[in-house]
Amino acid sequence: MPRTDIGLRFVPMEDGSSTYRLIGRAPGWSDDFVVQDLLEAHSQNAKHVKILGRSDDLIVLATGEKIRPITMEQAVAEHPDVKDVLAFGEGQASLGLIVELKASSSWDVKNPDSIEILRTSIDPFLEKGNSFTDHHGKVNREMLIFTRQDDDRRLLRSDKGSLIRKASWALFDKEIKEAYEHADMLNATPFPLPSIDNGKALLTAIRGQIKNVNQAAASSADDIDFFENGMDSLQATRLRRAILNGLKVTKGLPYSTIELDSDFIFENSSILKLHNAVKKLMEGDYDTNDKTKETKRLKAMEELVEKYREELMGYADIAAEAREKRKMLLEDEYDDGKVVLLTGSTGSLGCFLLARIARDLSVKKLYCLNRAISGVDVRERQKSLMKKRGIELDDEHWTKVEVLESEPSKLDLGLGEVKYNEVRC
Repeated sequence: MPRTDIGLRFVPMEDGSSTYRLIGRAPGWSDDFVVQDLLEAHSQNAKHVKILGRSDDLIVLATGEKIRPITMEQAVAEHPDVKDVLAFGEGQASLGLIVELKASSSWDVKNPDSIEILRTSIDPFLEKGNSFTDHHGKVNREMLIFTRQDDDRRLLRSDKGSLIRKASWALFDKEIKEAYEHADMLNATPFPLPSIDNGKALLTAIRGQIKNVNQAAASSADDIDFFENGMDSLQATRLRRAILNGLKVTKGLPYSTIELDSDFIFENSSILKLHNAVKKLMEGDYDTNDKTKETKRLKAMEELVEKYREELMGYADIAAEAREKRKMLLEDEYDDGKVVLLTGSTGSLGCFLLARIARDLSVKKLYCLNRAISGVDVRERQKSLMKKRGIELDDEHWTKVEVLESEPSKLDLGLGEVKYNEVRC
Protein backbone atom coordinates (compact mmCIF):
# COMPACT_ATOMS: atom_id res chain seq x y z
CA MET A 1 0.00 0.00 0.00
CA PRO A 2 1.26 3.58 -0.59
CA ARG A 3 3.04 5.61 2.10
CA THR A 4 0.70 7.97 3.89
CA ASP A 5 3.52 10.06 5.39
CA ILE A 6 4.25 11.63 1.99
CA GLY A 7 0.65 11.98 0.86
CA LEU A 8 0.42 8.98 -1.47
CA ARG A 9 -2.97 7.32 -1.71
CA PHE A 10 -4.94 4.87 -3.86
CA VAL A 11 -8.09 6.28 -5.43
CA PRO A 12 -10.56 3.83 -7.07
CA MET A 13 -11.55 4.39 -10.68
CA GLU A 14 -15.04 5.76 -11.25
CA ASP A 15 -16.14 2.76 -13.34
CA GLY A 16 -16.60 0.63 -10.20
CA SER A 17 -13.84 -1.82 -11.19
CA SER A 18 -11.04 -3.04 -8.91
CA THR A 19 -8.48 -0.71 -10.49
CA TYR A 20 -6.90 2.33 -8.87
CA ARG A 21 -4.83 5.40 -9.57
CA LEU A 22 -1.88 6.39 -7.41
CA ILE A 23 -2.19 10.05 -6.41
CA GLY A 24 0.17 12.16 -4.35
CA ARG A 25 1.07 15.76 -3.61
CA ALA A 26 4.67 16.91 -3.32
CA PRO A 27 5.58 19.25 -0.45
CA GLY A 28 4.71 22.82 -1.39
CA TRP A 29 2.47 21.82 -4.31
CA SER A 30 -1.09 23.11 -4.45
CA ASP A 31 -2.37 20.36 -6.77
CA ASP A 32 -2.27 16.57 -6.75
CA PHE A 33 -0.04 14.62 -9.11
CA VAL A 34 -1.84 11.69 -10.76
CA VAL A 35 0.31 8.76 -11.88
CA GLN A 36 -0.96 7.56 -15.26
CA ASP A 37 -0.35 3.86 -14.58
CA LEU A 38 -3.40 1.91 -13.42
CA LEU A 39 -3.03 -0.45 -10.46
CA GLU A 40 -4.91 -3.54 -9.31
CA ALA A 41 -5.02 -4.64 -5.67
CA HIS A 42 -3.76 -8.12 -4.85
CA SER A 43 -6.65 -10.45 -4.02
CA GLN A 44 -5.03 -11.70 -0.80
CA ASN A 45 -2.26 -9.30 0.21
CA ALA A 46 -3.58 -5.78 0.68
CA LYS A 47 -0.05 -4.34 0.65
CA HIS A 48 0.69 -5.55 -2.87
CA VAL A 49 -0.58 -4.19 -6.19
CA LYS A 50 -0.02 -5.06 -9.84
CA ILE A 51 0.72 -2.40 -12.45
CA LEU A 52 -1.73 -2.92 -15.34
CA GLY A 53 -0.29 -0.26 -17.66
CA ARG A 54 -0.98 3.34 -18.51
CA SER A 55 -4.57 4.54 -18.42
CA ASP A 56 -4.29 5.84 -21.98
CA ASP A 57 -3.34 2.33 -23.16
CA LEU A 58 -6.94 1.23 -22.54
CA ILE A 59 -9.04 0.87 -25.71
CA VAL A 60 -12.83 0.90 -25.38
CA LEU A 61 -14.69 -0.79 -28.24
CA ALA A 62 -18.08 0.28 -29.58
CA THR A 63 -19.63 -2.48 -27.45
CA GLY A 64 -18.17 -1.06 -24.25
CA GLU A 65 -15.62 -3.88 -23.94
CA LYS A 66 -12.32 -2.62 -22.53
CA ILE A 67 -9.03 -3.98 -23.84
CA ARG A 68 -5.41 -3.53 -22.86
CA PRO A 69 -3.59 -4.44 -26.08
CA ILE A 70 -0.03 -4.45 -24.73
CA THR A 71 0.34 -8.26 -24.79
CA MET A 72 -0.94 -8.39 -28.38
CA GLU A 73 1.41 -5.58 -29.43
CA GLN A 74 4.39 -7.27 -27.80
CA ALA A 75 3.62 -10.64 -29.43
CA VAL A 76 3.51 -9.23 -32.98
CA ALA A 77 6.58 -7.05 -32.28
CA GLU A 78 8.59 -10.27 -31.82
CA HIS A 79 8.66 -10.65 -35.62
CA PRO A 80 12.32 -10.08 -36.64
CA ASP A 81 11.43 -7.36 -39.15
CA VAL A 82 9.08 -5.42 -36.87
CA LYS A 83 10.24 -2.32 -34.99
CA ASP A 84 7.01 -1.45 -33.09
CA VAL A 85 3.30 -2.27 -33.04
CA LEU A 86 0.40 -0.04 -32.00
CA ALA A 87 -3.19 -1.24 -31.59
CA PHE A 88 -6.22 0.83 -32.62
CA GLY A 89 -9.96 0.36 -32.33
CA GLU A 90 -11.36 3.04 -30.03
CA GLY A 91 -15.12 3.15 -30.63
CA GLN A 92 -14.96 0.36 -33.22
CA ALA A 93 -16.27 -3.20 -33.16
CA SER A 94 -12.81 -4.82 -33.17
CA LEU A 95 -9.09 -4.16 -32.86
CA GLY A 96 -6.48 -3.60 -35.55
CA LEU A 97 -2.71 -3.06 -35.52
CA ILE A 98 -0.34 -0.52 -37.06
CA VAL A 99 2.87 -2.44 -37.69
CA GLU A 100 6.06 -0.43 -38.15
CA LEU A 101 8.86 -2.32 -39.89
CA LYS A 102 12.54 -1.79 -39.21
CA ALA A 103 14.48 0.40 -41.62
CA SER A 104 16.70 -2.60 -42.35
CA SER A 105 13.81 -4.78 -43.55
CA SER A 106 13.35 -5.43 -47.27
CA TRP A 107 9.54 -5.38 -47.37
CA ASP A 108 7.85 -2.92 -49.74
CA VAL A 109 4.77 -1.69 -47.86
CA LYS A 110 3.34 -0.14 -51.04
CA ASN A 111 3.42 -3.41 -52.99
CA PRO A 112 0.27 -5.55 -52.49
CA ASP A 113 2.10 -8.80 -53.32
CA SER A 114 4.85 -7.99 -50.84
CA ILE A 115 2.27 -7.10 -48.18
CA GLU A 116 0.43 -10.40 -48.62
CA ILE A 117 3.65 -12.40 -48.13
CA LEU A 118 4.44 -10.23 -45.09
CA ARG A 119 1.01 -10.96 -43.58
CA THR A 120 1.70 -14.68 -43.94
CA SER A 121 5.04 -14.36 -42.15
CA ILE A 122 3.37 -12.43 -39.30
CA ASP A 123 0.49 -14.91 -38.92
CA PRO A 124 2.25 -17.08 -36.24
CA PHE A 125 3.02 -14.00 -34.13
CA LEU A 126 -0.55 -12.72 -34.52
CA GLU A 127 -1.89 -16.14 -33.56
CA LYS A 128 0.26 -16.05 -30.42
CA GLY A 129 -1.10 -12.63 -29.49
CA ASN A 130 -4.69 -13.77 -30.07
CA SER A 131 -4.13 -16.78 -27.80
CA PHE A 132 -3.63 -14.38 -24.86
CA THR A 133 -6.71 -12.29 -25.67
CA ASP A 134 -10.44 -12.64 -25.03
CA HIS A 135 -12.64 -13.14 -28.09
CA HIS A 136 -13.58 -9.45 -28.32
CA GLY A 137 -9.90 -8.44 -28.40
CA LYS A 138 -8.66 -10.77 -31.14
CA VAL A 139 -7.20 -9.24 -34.33
CA ASN A 140 -7.92 -10.45 -37.87
CA ARG A 141 -4.94 -10.59 -40.26
CA GLU A 142 -6.77 -8.21 -42.59
CA MET A 143 -6.70 -5.55 -39.85
CA LEU A 144 -2.95 -4.92 -40.14
CA ILE A 145 -1.65 -1.57 -41.42
CA PHE A 146 2.02 -1.43 -42.42
CA THR A 147 4.52 1.39 -42.37
CA ARG A 148 8.30 1.62 -42.08
CA GLN A 149 10.67 3.15 -39.57
CA ASP A 150 12.30 5.14 -42.40
CA ASP A 151 8.99 6.27 -43.91
CA ASP A 152 7.79 9.88 -43.73
CA ARG A 153 4.59 8.63 -42.06
CA ARG A 154 5.62 6.41 -39.18
CA LEU A 155 4.48 5.89 -35.60
CA LEU A 156 4.87 8.99 -33.44
CA ARG A 157 6.98 8.87 -30.28
CA SER A 158 7.54 11.04 -27.24
CA ASP A 159 10.95 12.46 -26.30
CA LYS A 160 11.67 9.38 -24.21
CA GLY A 161 10.80 7.06 -27.11
CA SER A 162 7.40 5.73 -26.03
CA LEU A 163 4.64 5.54 -28.63
CA ILE A 164 2.03 8.31 -28.64
CA ARG A 165 -1.15 6.37 -29.20
CA LYS A 166 -3.84 8.96 -30.01
CA ALA A 167 -1.60 11.13 -32.18
CA SER A 168 -0.59 8.07 -34.19
CA TRP A 169 -4.24 7.12 -34.65
CA ALA A 170 -4.90 10.59 -36.05
CA LEU A 171 -1.93 10.33 -38.40
CA PHE A 172 -3.14 6.99 -39.80
CA ASP A 173 -6.85 7.84 -39.68
CA LYS A 174 -7.38 7.30 -43.42
CA GLU A 175 -5.70 3.88 -43.39
CA ILE A 176 -7.62 2.83 -40.28
CA LYS A 177 -10.97 3.68 -41.85
CA GLU A 178 -10.02 1.86 -45.06
CA ALA A 179 -8.95 -1.21 -43.05
CA TYR A 180 -12.35 -1.47 -41.35
CA GLU A 181 -14.21 -0.96 -44.63
CA HIS A 182 -12.08 -3.58 -46.39
CA ALA A 183 -12.47 -6.14 -43.59
CA ASP A 184 -16.24 -5.62 -43.51
CA MET A 185 -16.70 -5.97 -47.23
CA LEU A 186 -14.70 -9.21 -47.48
CA ASN A 187 -17.57 -11.14 -45.89
CA ALA A 188 -20.45 -9.00 -47.16
CA THR A 189 -23.31 -10.97 -48.72
CA PRO A 190 -25.92 -9.20 -50.87
CA PHE A 191 -29.56 -9.49 -49.86
CA PRO A 192 -32.24 -10.84 -52.22
CA LEU A 193 -34.69 -8.09 -53.22
CA PRO A 194 -38.00 -8.00 -51.28
CA SER A 195 -39.85 -8.79 -54.51
CA ILE A 196 -38.20 -12.20 -54.81
CA ASP A 197 -40.33 -15.08 -53.53
CA ASN A 198 -42.75 -12.65 -51.83
CA GLY A 199 -40.04 -11.62 -49.36
CA LYS A 200 -39.38 -15.14 -48.08
CA ALA A 201 -35.86 -15.15 -49.55
CA LEU A 202 -35.04 -11.91 -47.71
CA LEU A 203 -36.40 -13.36 -44.45
CA THR A 204 -34.21 -16.45 -44.90
CA ALA A 205 -31.16 -14.28 -45.60
CA ILE A 206 -31.76 -12.23 -42.44
CA ARG A 207 -32.13 -15.39 -40.38
CA GLY A 208 -28.76 -16.48 -41.77
CA GLN A 209 -27.14 -13.22 -40.66
CA ILE A 210 -28.63 -13.61 -37.18
CA LYS A 211 -27.49 -17.23 -36.99
CA ASN A 212 -23.91 -16.14 -37.66
CA VAL A 213 -23.87 -14.12 -34.42
CA ASN A 214 -26.39 -15.95 -32.22
CA GLN A 215 -27.81 -19.42 -32.94
CA ALA A 216 -30.56 -19.21 -30.30
CA ALA A 217 -31.90 -15.89 -31.61
CA ALA A 218 -32.07 -17.24 -35.17
CA SER A 219 -33.95 -20.36 -34.05
CA SER A 220 -36.59 -18.56 -31.99
CA ALA A 221 -40.08 -17.44 -33.01
CA ASP A 222 -40.20 -14.42 -35.31
CA ASP A 223 -41.57 -12.09 -32.62
CA ILE A 224 -39.20 -13.08 -29.77
CA ASP A 225 -36.72 -10.40 -28.70
CA PHE A 226 -33.09 -11.24 -29.56
CA PHE A 227 -31.86 -10.12 -26.16
CA GLU A 228 -34.24 -12.45 -24.34
CA ASN A 229 -32.38 -15.25 -26.16
CA GLY A 230 -28.97 -14.15 -24.94
CA MET A 231 -27.79 -11.76 -27.66
CA ASP A 232 -25.31 -9.28 -26.20
CA SER A 233 -24.15 -5.83 -27.31
CA LEU A 234 -21.09 -7.22 -29.12
CA GLN A 235 -23.27 -9.57 -31.18
CA ALA A 236 -25.73 -6.75 -31.87
CA THR A 237 -22.90 -4.59 -33.20
CA ARG A 238 -21.67 -7.41 -35.45
CA LEU A 239 -25.18 -8.04 -36.75
CA ARG A 240 -25.67 -4.35 -37.52
CA ARG A 241 -22.40 -4.23 -39.49
CA ALA A 242 -23.31 -7.42 -41.38
CA ILE A 243 -26.71 -5.93 -42.33
CA LEU A 244 -25.08 -2.66 -43.39
CA ASN A 245 -22.42 -4.37 -45.51
CA GLY A 246 -25.03 -6.64 -47.11
CA LEU A 247 -27.04 -3.58 -48.14
CA LYS A 248 -23.93 -1.90 -49.55
CA VAL A 249 -23.25 -4.79 -51.95
CA THR A 250 -26.90 -5.38 -52.90
CA LYS A 251 -27.66 -4.17 -56.42
CA GLY A 252 -30.94 -2.67 -57.58
CA LEU A 253 -31.73 -0.56 -54.50
CA PRO A 254 -33.27 2.94 -54.96
CA TYR A 255 -30.33 4.53 -53.10
CA SER A 256 -27.06 3.44 -51.50
CA THR A 257 -26.96 2.83 -47.76
CA ILE A 258 -24.13 4.79 -46.18
CA GLU A 259 -24.72 4.06 -42.48
CA LEU A 260 -27.16 2.56 -39.99
CA ASP A 261 -27.91 4.03 -36.56
CA SER A 262 -25.88 2.47 -33.75
CA ASP A 263 -29.12 1.30 -32.09
CA PHE A 264 -30.59 -0.21 -35.29
CA ILE A 265 -30.63 -3.77 -33.89
CA PHE A 266 -31.91 -2.63 -30.50
CA GLU A 267 -34.81 -0.83 -32.19
CA ASN A 268 -35.56 -3.89 -34.36
CA SER A 269 -34.77 -6.67 -31.91
CA SER A 270 -36.72 -9.59 -33.35
CA ILE A 271 -36.64 -11.48 -36.64
CA LEU A 272 -39.95 -9.93 -37.76
CA LYS A 273 -38.98 -6.36 -36.79
CA LEU A 274 -35.55 -6.65 -38.41
CA HIS A 275 -37.03 -8.12 -41.60
CA ASN A 276 -39.54 -5.28 -41.86
CA ALA A 277 -36.88 -2.63 -41.21
CA VAL A 278 -34.47 -4.05 -43.81
CA LYS A 279 -37.32 -4.40 -46.30
CA LYS A 280 -38.22 -0.72 -45.83
CA LEU A 281 -34.56 0.26 -46.22
CA MET A 282 -34.33 -1.66 -49.49
CA GLU A 283 -37.53 -0.06 -50.74
CA GLY A 284 -36.41 3.43 -49.70
CA ASP A 285 -39.23 3.71 -47.18
CA TYR A 286 -37.34 3.56 -43.86
CA ASP A 287 -37.93 6.54 -41.59
CA THR A 288 -34.61 8.33 -40.93
CA ASN A 289 -36.14 11.53 -39.52
CA ASP A 290 -34.42 12.21 -36.20
CA LYS A 291 -37.48 13.84 -34.63
CA THR A 292 -39.76 10.95 -35.56
CA LYS A 293 -37.18 8.43 -34.33
CA GLU A 294 -36.87 10.22 -31.00
CA THR A 295 -40.66 10.14 -30.59
CA LYS A 296 -40.68 6.42 -31.29
CA ARG A 297 -37.78 5.86 -28.87
CA LEU A 298 -39.60 7.67 -26.05
CA LYS A 299 -42.77 5.71 -26.79
CA ALA A 300 -40.84 2.45 -26.64
CA MET A 301 -39.34 3.46 -23.29
CA GLU A 302 -42.78 4.30 -21.91
CA GLU A 303 -44.09 0.94 -23.11
CA LEU A 304 -41.24 -0.84 -21.31
CA VAL A 305 -41.96 1.06 -18.10
CA GLU A 306 -45.61 0.08 -18.30
CA LYS A 307 -44.74 -3.53 -19.13
CA TYR A 308 -42.48 -3.99 -16.12
CA ARG A 309 -44.76 -1.94 -13.84
CA GLU A 310 -47.55 -4.40 -14.57
CA GLU A 311 -45.17 -7.31 -13.98
CA LEU A 312 -44.07 -5.90 -10.62
CA MET A 313 -47.71 -5.33 -9.64
CA GLY A 314 -48.19 -9.06 -10.10
CA TYR A 315 -45.92 -9.61 -7.08
CA ALA A 316 -48.12 -7.48 -4.81
CA ASP A 317 -49.63 -10.49 -3.03
CA ILE A 318 -46.22 -12.08 -2.50
CA ALA A 319 -44.87 -8.81 -1.08
CA ALA A 320 -47.85 -8.49 1.29
CA GLU A 321 -47.31 -12.06 2.48
CA ALA A 322 -43.59 -11.34 3.06
CA ARG A 323 -44.45 -8.27 5.14
CA GLU A 324 -46.80 -10.32 7.32
CA LYS A 325 -44.12 -12.96 7.87
CA ARG A 326 -41.64 -10.22 8.78
CA LYS A 327 -44.08 -8.91 11.38
CA MET A 328 -44.32 -12.38 12.89
CA LEU A 329 -40.53 -12.77 12.96
CA LEU A 330 -39.72 -9.41 14.49
CA GLU A 331 -42.86 -9.26 16.70
CA ASP A 332 -42.78 -6.13 18.86
CA GLU A 333 -39.67 -4.76 17.18
CA TYR A 334 -41.48 -4.44 13.87
CA ASP A 335 -42.41 -1.04 12.51
CA ASP A 336 -43.70 -0.05 9.11
CA GLY A 337 -40.36 1.34 7.91
CA LYS A 338 -39.18 -0.18 4.67
CA VAL A 339 -35.98 -2.23 4.40
CA VAL A 340 -34.28 -2.10 0.99
CA LEU A 341 -31.56 -4.27 -0.52
CA LEU A 342 -29.57 -2.52 -3.29
CA THR A 343 -26.98 -4.06 -5.64
CA GLY A 344 -24.78 -2.18 -8.08
CA SER A 345 -24.55 0.87 -5.83
CA THR A 346 -21.02 1.76 -7.04
CA GLY A 347 -22.19 2.52 -10.57
CA SER A 348 -23.51 5.90 -11.67
CA LEU A 349 -27.18 4.89 -11.47
CA GLY A 350 -26.52 2.94 -8.26
CA CYS A 351 -25.01 5.98 -6.52
CA PHE A 352 -28.04 8.13 -7.31
CA LEU A 353 -30.43 5.34 -6.27
CA LEU A 354 -28.61 4.99 -2.95
CA ALA A 355 -29.04 8.70 -2.23
CA ARG A 356 -32.69 8.70 -3.31
CA ILE A 357 -33.58 5.68 -1.17
CA ALA A 358 -31.61 6.86 1.88
CA ARG A 359 -33.49 10.19 1.83
CA ASP A 360 -36.86 8.44 1.62
CA LEU A 361 -38.61 8.95 4.97
CA SER A 362 -40.43 5.63 4.61
CA VAL A 363 -37.14 3.70 4.48
CA LYS A 364 -35.54 2.77 7.79
CA LYS A 365 -32.70 0.56 6.53
CA LEU A 366 -30.74 0.24 3.29
CA TYR A 367 -28.36 -2.66 2.67
CA CYS A 368 -25.88 -2.21 -0.21
CA LEU A 369 -24.15 -5.35 -1.49
CA ASN A 370 -20.75 -4.49 -2.99
CA ARG A 371 -18.05 -6.74 -4.37
CA ALA A 372 -15.32 -7.32 -1.77
CA ILE A 373 -11.95 -5.72 -2.60
CA SER A 374 -8.97 -6.69 -0.49
CA GLY A 375 -7.63 -3.88 1.68
CA VAL A 376 -10.42 -1.45 0.78
CA ASP A 377 -13.13 -0.14 3.11
CA VAL A 378 -16.30 -0.64 1.05
CA ARG A 379 -18.20 2.10 2.88
CA GLU A 380 -15.48 4.70 2.28
CA ARG A 381 -15.20 3.55 -1.33
CA GLN A 382 -18.95 4.04 -1.76
CA LYS A 383 -18.74 7.55 -0.30
CA SER A 384 -15.78 8.40 -2.55
CA LEU A 385 -17.60 7.25 -5.70
CA MET A 386 -20.68 9.26 -4.77
CA LYS A 387 -18.63 12.36 -4.06
CA LYS A 388 -17.02 12.11 -7.52
CA ARG A 389 -20.50 12.16 -9.02
CA GLY A 390 -21.46 15.25 -7.01
CA ILE A 391 -23.82 13.38 -4.67
CA GLU A 392 -23.97 14.65 -1.10
CA LEU A 393 -25.68 12.68 1.68
CA ASP A 394 -26.13 13.91 5.25
CA ASP A 395 -24.73 11.89 8.15
CA GLU A 396 -28.33 11.37 9.32
CA HIS A 397 -29.15 9.57 6.10
CA TRP A 398 -25.91 7.56 6.16
CA THR A 399 -27.01 6.03 9.47
CA LYS A 400 -29.63 4.09 7.50
CA VAL A 401 -27.05 2.72 5.07
CA GLU A 402 -25.03 -0.44 5.67
CA VAL A 403 -22.53 -1.26 2.92
CA LEU A 404 -21.66 -4.97 2.95
CA GLU A 405 -18.87 -6.91 1.27
CA SER A 406 -20.49 -9.72 -0.69
CA GLU A 407 -19.60 -12.64 -2.93
CA PRO A 408 -22.65 -13.51 -5.08
CA SER A 409 -21.29 -16.97 -5.93
CA LYS A 410 -21.71 -18.12 -2.31
CA LEU A 411 -25.00 -19.36 -0.87
CA ASP A 412 -24.88 -16.81 1.93
CA LEU A 413 -23.59 -14.12 -0.47
CA GLY A 414 -20.36 -14.13 1.53
CA LEU A 415 -22.08 -12.31 4.41
CA GLY A 416 -21.85 -15.02 7.03
CA GLU A 417 -24.82 -16.78 8.63
CA VAL A 418 -25.79 -14.05 11.10
CA LYS A 419 -25.69 -11.12 8.69
CA TYR A 420 -27.29 -13.17 5.89
CA ASN A 421 -30.26 -14.06 8.10
CA GLU A 422 -30.57 -10.42 9.16
CA VAL A 423 -30.69 -9.25 5.55
CA ARG A 424 -33.02 -12.05 4.50
CA CYS A 425 -35.53 -11.23 7.23
